[in-house]
Amino acid sequence: MGGAVSAARAAELRAAPADASDIADVAQGAAAIAELRALAEAAGTAVPLAETAAETDALPALEAAQAQVARLRAALAAASDQQAAATAAPLLLLLPPSVPDPWGARSADEQWPLLVADELPIVALDAGADAATAASAAAAAPMPSGGGGDAAIYLKAESCGLEGSFDLRAGALAARVVALDLAQNDIEALLLPAPRCWLRLLSLAGNPLGGGLPDLGCCGGSLLSLDLSFVEAEGWCWRAATFAPLRCLRRLVLEGCGLTSLLEGGEGGEGGEGGEGGEGGDGLATAAAAAAAAVPLLGGVAGSLRVLSLSDNELAWDAAALAAGLAPLAAGGGGCLEELDLRENDALTEEVGDREYRACVLGALPALKVLDNKALRTAGGGGRGHLHGLQARMAESDEHFASQEDKSSCSCLEGNACVVKTCCRDWPNRFEVAARVRDEYAKFKQVHDPVG
Repeated sequence: MGGAVSAARAAELRAAPADASDIADVAQGAAAIAELRALAEAAGTAVPLAETAAETDALPALEAAQAQVARLRAALAAASDQQAAATAAPLLLLLPPSVPDPWGARSADEQWPLLVADELPIVALDAGADAATAASAAAAAPMPSGGGGDAAIYLKAESCGLEGSFDLRAGALAARVVALDLAQNDIEALLLPAPRCWLRLLSLAGNPLGGGLPDLGCCGGSLLSLDLSFVEAEGWCWRAATFAPLRCLRRLVLEGCGLTSLLEGGEGGEGGEGGEGGEGGDGLATAAAAAAAAVPLLGGVAGSLRVLSLSDNELAWDAAALAAGLAPLAAGGGGCLEELDLRENDALTEEVGDREYRACVLGALPALKVLDNKALRTAGGGGRGHLHGLQARMAESDEHFASQEDKSSCSCLEGNACVVKTCCRDWPNRFEVAARVRDEYAKFKQVHDPVG
């Protein structure tokens, strides 16, 4: 009976050779390995028996048994490799093609305002929840009436105490969640469905991610917003390849990530003063050449990214490296960067001051509309021609930045004319305003304190 089962199993293997993609998870892989090992051992014991009978016209049986053993061992090796890979880094699982895009009826331009305004059906998890709880909540979320419309939901699991890995591969999660907020947990790894994941918004802010960032390639054609704030690379590095697949990304938040340069592997901080490559012009030329040869960290999202936050990092002042890192975001088939936040990167302004810092940024990003949370008065066109108007734009920007400073310290309102224009609410009429305040105060005091 055992020999008949082995032959039948061998015939099945010949008809449909084992393929790594057929083994869906580690448990099935382990079961397949156990079965294949038993079959290989059983077939292996048949070889010596056939050898002893070779003189009685059993040579064909021997060759068949040897071929069977070879096939079984090959299948065993493939299954073992699949199990080892899944055990070491279980990041991806094949998503059945029957799972449709829950937001497929809407274009990216229709999806983006809904994400920004949080106008999706929200499923919020309580503290102590886990991935299984999330899957149950997603499955229980109401579906559109009449069986049509969007099945998409926004899963909010911020500060829920989640630990270890979070598995988004369960059917209800993979089929319905298009926005996922896992901020401020203790997640080490995010397990995403593949080859297609339908996420449009993902927040992993404040998680340790000790195993590194998940492979985001499976959602590269759909992801619009990514927040990795306060995720510092410990034991791994920020790579351009991480962001390269995100060809639709519109908003990226990398606040407090410990970044020192916008170039892959760049250290920054040396080129602006000549660095180790020489003094003065030679050093600047060396730094510029090195920056031009480096790979921009965010070059892969050029043409789609609109909003970028890099605040509270450790970016060093290196004009060539900063310009080289930002330049790819200035142009592309779909548009260019509109909002950039580089606040709390003290080294960017400590050495050269605000004006030179802004000149570098605006030179690389001529169409920028908002810098460091302050609106720019004008936005120039693309190409080299924008450099001719950069001086005028800088002058306008200086005045416009000043107009957005905090006016709460205007001393005119206390009866003393301001001496600093940026703090004054009405600089041209500061003396008149201060005089009116003094007069009003004198009248008030005369009515309420006539004796004094």
